[in-house]
Amino acid sequence: MPPLFTLSELQRVYEIILGRELLAPAFRRKLADRVTETEEFNKNAGHRPSKLYRYRVDRDTN
Repeated sequence: MPPLFTLSELQRVYEIILGRELLAPAFRRKLADRVTETEEFNKNAGHRPSKLYRYRVDRDTN
């Protein structure tokens, strides 16, 4: 993943790896403690801009 990404982009990567579709609300709940919301938006979309996230670096991996 790039340094900044949308949750939809991240979900799509997980779906490709797992080979199945995931429910968006459940996916977002499970990833909530692993990502941090930024103040930036994806402005390349033709609709409402999506918030950009990054992986948390302060998360304890043990």
